[in-house]
Amino acid sequence: SIVENSQVFFPDMLTRNEMQADFANLEERLKQEKATFEQYFEATGKTPEQVEQEFAANADRRIRNSLVLAEVARAEELT
Repeated sequence: SIVENSQVFFPDMLTRNEMQADFANLEERLKQEKATFEQYFEATGKTPEQVEQEFAANADRRIRNSLVLAEVARAEELT
């Protein structure tokens, strides 16, 4: 894909910000379900480190997709 073949560089802070947003969203969902992070880890069978790695990979993918799409739009003069 265009994203996989693109070299995209961005500051680690972008990834950290995305991950913080993901954790905040998860926390909000857990509050609505009256659940804790510990219950989430137990229910999913994941460790906190595994969840953090997933969030980092998802954040990286979202950022790369956004940056590549923005560059394609700019190059093609799309609005």
